[in-house]
Amino acid sequence: MILLIIVQILIESLPLSSSGHSMLVYSIFRRFGRELMMPSRGLLYVAHMPTVSIAGMFFWRRWMLLLRRFSLCKKYIVRLIGYGLLAEIITVVIYVLGSMMVRIPLWLGFAITAAGFMSLSQVPYRLSRMRLVVLYSVLGFAQGCAVLPGISRLGITYIAGRWCGLSPKNSFTYAWTLAIPLYIGACCVGIILEPGAIVKLLCNGYMIGMVIIGAMALFWLAYYMMTSHREILFAYYLIIVAILAAWLKA
Repeated sequence: MILLIIVQILIESLPLSSSGHSMLVYSIFRRFGRELMMPSRGLLYVAHMPTVSIAGMFFWRRWMLLLRRFSLCKKYIVRLIGYGLLAEIITVVIYVLGSMMVRIPLWLGFAITAAGFMSLSQVPYRLSRMRLVVLYSVLGFAQGCAVLPGISRLGITYIAGRWCGLSPKNSFTYAWTLAIPLYIGACCVGIILEPGAIVKLLCNGYMIGMVIIGAMALFWLAYYMMTSHREILFAYYLIIVAILAAWLKA
């Protein structure tokens, strides 16, 4: 169980689908005759908390700058919050509809994310600027597609942002800004479903602490690769993982 939690915390910092990798690890152990105990839903949701903390520390200076200048750009910030809510509502709707109506093999989800990263080489150098309401609607829809197994929430939202004309740095920022409220919501749901989930997580405090340090390093690695046009390496990795998932029939 703790192994799957570790995999989730580590991979969440990368655009590679943490839930998809947890399913893959589970399938590998099952393929070789060993069954891993799946964590409860409450514990899985609460395990998003370290990711929220890492992202909060990474974007801390930008958020503090916005707060200090709130009086100067109040209208703009309020507009962004409104558009952000629109994107999150679209995400939740797609989540609900997707979980009820569509299921795809794990390997196909990995392959879709890989194809998205490979498509970035075809993004025109200059794209016309989109209205914010359209931009956030597209990002919300893309983020909602991550309900499908193997599709990375960070990856697919980043890819959509790039195709909408955002720079790599801004696309990375938008993807995480929209993901953090969902992670916080998931933590709250996890606490409601299983009030003792935080205690279970903290009981492995030393190990989780070491994992968080590793996740922070992976977060910076993802930022470097995605803002220096090296996303194709993620695509190559996901192709290998997709082949492995297809072999395991996951």
